Amino acid sequence: MPKISVIIPVYNVEKYLEKCLDSVINQTFKDIEIICVNDGSKDKSEEILKRYSTLDSRIRIINQQNQGLSAARNTGIEHAEGEYISFIDSDDYIDETLYETLINHLPVDMICFNAQAFGNVHIDNKLNKNLICRQNGLQKVTDKLIFKTNVYAWNKLFKTEIIKKYDIKFPAGLYFEDFVFLWDYMTHIKNAYYLCDNKKYYFYRQRSSSIMNNCSDKSIHHLYAWHNLYQRFVNNDLLKKHNKSIRKLFELYLRLAYKLSDEKNKPLITETAKKYAQEINYKNIEKLIENINHDKIIYSNIFEKIFSLKNKERYGLKHKVITIFGIEIAYAPPSKKIKFPADMQNMIIDNIKNYNHNTHKRITIFASFNKDGKIPDYVIYYLKELLKISDGIIFIADNPVLKEEAEKIKELVIFAQFERHNEYDFGSYKRGFNIARKNNLLKNSNEIIFCNDSCYGPVYPFENVFDIMKTKKCDFWGLSSDVIKEEHVQSFFYVFKKNIFTDNKFIKFINNIKHQRNVAGVIKKYEAGLTSFLTKAGYKFLTYIPLTINENANNNTINKSLYLPFVLLSKYKFPLIKIKIFSDKNIHNKNEIKNILNYLENENKALYEIVQKDINCPDYLKEEMC
Repeated sequence: MPKISVIIPVYNVEKYLEKCLDSVINQTFKDIEIICVNDGSKDKSEEILKRYSTLDSRIRIINQQNQGLSAARNTGIEHAEGEYISFIDSDDYIDETLYETLINHLPVDMICFNAQAFGNVHIDNKLNKNLICRQNGLQKVTDKLIFKTNVYAWNKLFKTEIIKKYDIKFPAGLYFEDFVFLWDYMTHIKNAYYLCDNKKYYFYRQRSSSIMNNCSDKSIHHLYAWHNLYQRFVNNDLLKKHNKSIRKLFELYLRLAYKLSDEKNKPLITETAKKYAQEINYKNIEKLIENINHDKIIYSNIFEKIFSLKNKERYGLKHKVITIFGIEIAYAPPSKKIKFPADMQNMIIDNIKNYNHNTHKRITIFASFNKDGKIPDYVIYYLKELLKISDGIIFIADNPVLKEEAEKIKELVIFAQFERHNEYDFGSYKRGFNIARKNNLLKNSNEIIFCNDSCYGPVYPFENVFDIMKTKKCDFWGLSSDVIKEEHVQSFFYVFKKNIFTDNKFIKFINNIKHQRNVAGVIKKYEAGLTSFLTKAGYKFLTYIPLTINENANNNTINKSLYLPFVLLSKYKFPLIKIKIFSDKNIHNKNEIKNILNYLENENKALYEIVQKDINCPDYLKEEMC
């Protein structure tokens, strides 16, 4: 049995078919069967298929009368013998490493990967953005996740057993068929993997003659496709479980039908929508149609806004939050590419051979980033203080470095690496952790610290915190917590005990860390995700500062390290000060910043001088302080 069945429906694509087939037969992963369903082609497509089948025995040709794309795909499913199924449209093509890449993430019920549109028509940027996975890594499937997943069948890998067990098919005779297939499939699976890296694996050809570019007369099919899915839910006793989603999908696809239709087609759309509304007991159909036709903001009920676009802060970062039919989609722009100075270089400092591994009871992984290739004075101060509570530091910078700068920490670290990996602090934690494991530095260690350069400090010696936390019963801890959906330890300072960092599940989580498109993705997937992962595995966590303190008793979603820095510092003897507070004027007023600096001058003169020099006295404080 082949691992993957590649199903290629073929209809009058002689201009593009060879490129498509070449991209499949030249895959670096060979254990595939290639099922080409010739759907009554009248050009030379069949001749091309026959020629290729003599070159590659994995190609099977199935001829049938023209019945349309859905029927051709369904025919391919019937003949598929592979463990997984991949669909490719015959005018498109794939990257030659696609299946080898996907195999590395199995077993899983579905994989979604990045695609890119191209062709002889104008390509809307919104289309290409939609072809990039919004999630990354393994996800539990919920209706909310399905709404966030693009509906195309060809940038997914499906499990054959599930398709055949639940008789999941494309709706014959309908356009926009992928939407129905995807929802039907995903409501029957438990997990999906989203391969959101920097690479495009599927290339989606846009032609002036394609359905998507000539869909006015076909716009009613949005409703027909919705109704097909509704009937499947009814027949499979799934309607109760997905009732809210089917209503939101009705609103969404009705809006699409009107949006893409000419005036002549709208009466049929209206008539059909009213008929379907009766089936789902949708009582406000007249108001919904009126609002759609007048392009107003619409509401699914009196309390819930269906569509809005707002600027909000999530995970401590600014987002555009789009609300569509009650579902919020937060968008943070991808991080900008960094151009490093030409004289910066990749470097390694290796002092491991000079250290006695048997004395290491606590190892620190320190993550750093500096676009100028420097190691600031505050980092040197931080490292020296860490050495008072740590037996050795592994320093991982997500940037190349100026040679003279690296010399600053040569005597402070066991190992240092300066190289752009573009995986943020968690990518540095991953690399440092693996270096410690590879060199047997954790054999006698009881604790490992993950921390980064996003803070000034410590204001007070770390020993004070460790003395308090060693009396607490927990498996890992941090200095403070934040809330996304649940409370989680903030990632700028972690302490893990031996039972965690020797657990294969923890090791696997760390080694699965990959690039995220922005900091928001890192916070959601890895910062919040790590705490969630460990607590579900049965581990207990605590923080030096409780989730709720007097000053945020009515709002435990406040990120205390950002919004209550002076309170933490002066009242709770918090050891670190987030660097961000000195530059983000939307969070802090100048009086609070002045209070922090004055307090720091009294408590830790040496650190105060470093901070004052580093921030160079912000413009909004100069008149009063400088």
